[in-house]
Amino acid sequence: MRWLQRLIPRRPPGERAGPRIPHPLTPRGDDAQTDLAAALTFALYGIEPRLHVGPHCARVARLVARLARDAGVQGADFRSLVRAAQLHEVGMVAVPVELLENPAPLPPEQLARVRAQAWIGAEIVRKTEDDLTAWLIRHQYTDYRELLDRFPASRRELLLAGLFRVADVTDALTVPRPYQKSLPEERRRDVLFSGAGTRFHPDAVDTLLQLRSGWS
Repeated sequence: MRWLQRLIPRRPPGERAGPRIPHPLTPRGDDAQTDLAAALTFALYGIEPRLHVGPHCARVARLVARLARDAGVQGADFRSLVRAAQLHEVGMVAVPVELLENPAPLPPEQLARVRAQAWIGAEIVRKTEDDLTAWLIRHQYTDYRELLDRFPASRRELLLAGLFRVADVTDALTVPRPYQKSLPEERRRDVLFSGAGTRFHPDAVDTLLQLRSGWS
C-alpha cells in the first residue's frame, strides 16, 4: 500500500480547505487515469480485510444507485454519485488500523482522525475523478443542516450528498463492522426519521424509506 500512501496529500500547516460545490465536469478518461482509478478500487480490498472496506463501498454504491434512480438522478450526476460511493473510504489507508478495530467509542480527537479520511480520500480521487465525485467524498460525514447553512437548498449537490449519506449510514447500521454493531430495522428507521432535516436530507430519507428492499 506504500504506492497509495504516496498519493496522500499533505495539507500545509494552518491551511483550511474551504467548502465549494463544483460545476459538473465530464469524467476524465485517458488510459493512465483509468488504470489508476482501477487501482484505487482494487486498493479498497487491500485495506485490513477484517474492516470490510471494499465490500462496504460496493454495497453503498449499489444502494445509492437504486436511490438515485428513484430520485430521478441521471447522466453525469448519477455517474459521479455512484463513483463517490465506490471509492468513499479509500482514505482509510491513512487511518491507523488499531483505531478502526477498536470496539469502544472513540474519543473526539480519535474520531476526528478517522473522519479525516474523507478529506484525504477526496484529494486522492481528485487525481482520477471529476470534482463532484471528490466533493461528495469530502462531505460524506457532513450533516444536511451544515450544508444547508453554506449553500442554497435548491442546489442539486445537496440532494446527491443526502442520497449518498443515507445509503452509507444505512449500510453501516445494517452490516456489523469491528467498530460498530448492526441495529434492528426499527431502530434504523428511527435513526433516519429523527435525523431527517438535521443530519439527513429529508428527501433522501423519504426515498430510502420508500425502497423497502434497501432494508434487506
